[in-house]
Amino acid sequence: MESINNNGFLLLKNILTPEQLEYGLSSDNNGVVNYQLMKNFIDNIFIPTISSNTEFMPDPKYVKFRYSNNNNSKDASTFHSDVYNYSSTETIPIYTCLCYFDNTQLEVIPGSHKKAFRDNNISFTSYFKKIRINMGPGDILIFNSNLYHRGVDYKTKGDRRVLQVFDVFPDKKAFYDNYNNFLTVITSKNSSVSTIGNILYNVAKVPFLMNIISYTQYILVFNDLQYKVILNDLTPCEKINKLISYESSKRLEYKNITGSDPNNLFIICENSNTTELSYYYFFFYLVYWLVIFSIIYYSSKWIYKKIYK
Repeated sequence: MESINNNGFLLLKNILTPEQLEYGLSSDNNGVVNYQLMKNFIDNIFIPTISSNTEFMPDPKYVKFRYSNNNNSKDASTFHSDVYNYSSTETIPIYTCLCYFDNTQLEVIPGSHKKAFRDNNISFTSYFKKIRINMGPGDILIFNSNLYHRGVDYKTKGDRRVLQVFDVFPDKKAFYDNYNNFLTVITSKNSSVSTIGNILYNVAKVPFLMNIISYTQYILVFNDLQYKVILNDLTPCEKINKLISYESSKRLEYKNITGSDPNNLFIICENSNTTELSYYYFFFYLVYWLVIFSIIYYSSKWIYKKIYK
């Protein structure tokens, strides 16, 4: 309990048996996923294991999940939060739960799930507080959804299979208490986000380049600039008192699964409020520079007339 409160994460080592893992993997047929089988694994093995081995998640309720194999590097290979806290709450009661089916690694920045972290740190140096967690088959990692984290060890060959269960609330009361303030921003339709994701998918397999990009991205995320730099984000008013999840992979409602869907999809199990990125900053800066250039232009004309009159 102390680890999840202070550091923002809890690692349960070797908590799942090989037989349980094999059941989960039976849903994967070379990248084609039977999501009904995977949801059975989540509901009957994964979530009960978490509930019985933690005190802070007595009856977990989750919104969505994703199963991927290396290809979640499009949005998970640089530091980010799964849910951004724009409310007045110091620590949000929302978690992400991971189950890796292969040996791999994840980096986290302990304590970054608290609002006070940004008040007491600066982006250029707090990046180096990161620690690397070694994950193996049978491990479960639970972390606060506002914690800064990123996946590492993406492979050019071999598997990096992971189940991510997102927007996990400790119980139904916590879910309904926060429902109206919880907002999912669907970014998968945005061409800029898609282009950046495709670049990251390839660069993630080159550690040296990825470390440079990750440091830059961390500075942007820390200062809430990661979407503003592409001139697409919600307006400041839209963020007030919200808990915001940016969703960059394609989504599929669970009721619409076919039994043979591709991996790396967000499978939506509970409805939540959704929106898309706005062009507020694009038009804001367009008007801003038009005004600046107009002032410069007419000021120059006025000065020119005064000098050469």
